Amino acid sequence: MSWYDSIHFAAGIIISLALSYIPGLHDRWLALPSDWKRVVLLIALAAASVLLWLARCEWGLIVGGPSCDDGAVAALRGFVEAVIASQAAYAVSPVVRSKP
Repeated sequence: MSWYDSIHFAAGIIISLALSYIPGLHDRWLALPSDWKRVVLLIALAAASVLLWLARCEWGLIVGGPSCDDGAVAALRGFVEAVIASQAAYAVSPVVRSKP
């Protein structure tokens, strides 16, 4: 695994933990139905993957990593890595119990 792959894993973990621990964001996150939570999380992870690809291949902000000739394949791979990482971070997310 390269350092560029690690950036995608870090993005997935950061997004997942932010939704679980940032106070105002956490309350809004809990108010969403579970189906909408999945959609919002996937959109956020897709946006992070595309932004990382743009930062690497279009804007030149990230040096190194895989070839930019891969295009959508590299962005898709980064998205899958971010999804895997966000699911791993779910294990350390706080458990919300309903009030009796």
